[in-house]
Amino acid sequence: MLLGAECPGCRAAGLGLCAECRRVLAERSVLGGVIAGVPWCAAAEYEGAWSHCLVAYKERRAWTLARPLGRALAWSVAGLLGGESRIALVPVPSAPAVVRQRGEDVTQRLAREASAALVRVGCDATVERALRQTRGVQDQAGLDVAGRRRNLAGSMVAVSARSVPVVVVDDISTTGATLEEGVRAMVAGGRHVIGTAVVAATRRRDGRPQAWMGGSGHRSTPAHGRDD
Repeated sequence: MLLGAECPGCRAAGLGLCAECRRVLAERSVLGGVIAGVPWCAAAEYEGAWSHCLVAYKERRAWTLARPLGRALAWSVAGLLGGESRIALVPVPSAPAVVRQRGEDVTQRLAREASAALVRVGCDATVERALRQTRGVQDQAGLDVAGRRRNLAGSMVAVSARSVPVVVVDDISTTGATLEEGVRAMVAGGRHVIGTAVVAATRRRDGRPQAWMGGSGHRSTPAHGRDD
C-alpha cells in the first residue's frame, strides 16, 4: 500500500502532499468579480495542483485534503467580510445520489473546515444548510454559460429564515451559474447575501481568466508558509 502511494497534487511517489504541493496550496491568488449582483472571491485558479487536489478530494475520497482546501475557502470568505463579524456559510446543495456515491457531502465538509478556520481568527462563522434542490438537474459538463443557467434556473430554494448575513460557498466556479442560482434562492427567501466564495475558479473558454479583483493577478504566500 505504501509503495503505491502518490501525492494527489503532482502524482509524485510518496504518502500525502509533497512539499512543493503543500507550498502551492498555501499560496493565494486574488481572483474575483461579481455574480448575481454580489461579489465573489476565489483563492486560486483551477489548474495544476489545485485542480488535481480538488478532483482527488471530490472523486477519490482524499479526505485529508479537506483541511488545506477548507482553509483556502476561509481565505476567500474573509475577502468578502468587510465589517461583518457574524456570518453563515451556506454550501450549495449536492444531489442525494451524488452524496451517496462520494460518501460525503464534499462542499459541506469544506464549509465546516472554512468555518473552523475563521472562528480561530475571531470571526463568528457558522455553517447553515439553508439551500436545498427542488428538482433534478442534468450534468453540467458540455453546457455553455446559457445552457448551465437554463439547467439550474429555479432548482434551489432557501429553507431557513435566520437573520445572519450569508456567504454562499462552493468548491469550484466554472461559469458562476451554480453560485448565481444559490444567491437567487437565498435572496428570494429574504436572506442578506454578502457574497459568494469558492476554493478555485476556472479560466474562461476563450483562455482569458475570470475577472481579477483589483485588476491584477496578484499572488500572496502567507507568512511562514501558513494559511491559518
